[in-house]
Amino acid sequence: TENEKLKRENKKLQEQYRQLHKELEALKKQMASDKLRSDGEIERLKEMLELLKGKLEILGNEKFTMERQIERDKHRVDAYQPHLNEIEQLKAELAELRASEERLRNQFADVLKQLEEAALARKELQERLERQKAAAASANSN
Repeated sequence: TENEKLKRENKKLQEQYRQLHKELEALKKQMASDKLRSDGEIERLKEMLELLKGKLEILGNEKFTMERQIERDKHRVDAYQPHLNEIEQLKAELAELRASEERLRNQFADVLKQLEEAALARKELQERLERQKAAAASANSN
């Protein structure tokens, strides 16, 4: 009869609603998990960035100190011939520091890029969640 047909249709719609609700809850859990991972990654990258900034500052200070030392030693070369080897060693260390500084700058750039990528991924996850919520809301209203 018509009443039984309506009851069957109602049960089918209720089951679809329950299924969509389960899917929405699963998506919410997944998005929360994804957000925690991306937040954790962003924090890790920020910590790395701070460490790299500290290393760059230390290297800059060491570079400045060594450059000053080299300048002082240049004026004493004639009087202190034995120090020539030390000056050459300081120059080599300065070259190593400059190479280290360049590597750290490259690492710094890589970390910044990773931060940007993580932020973009987070934004994309949020947009996907919004679309899924909208789709679920649309499905629920239908």
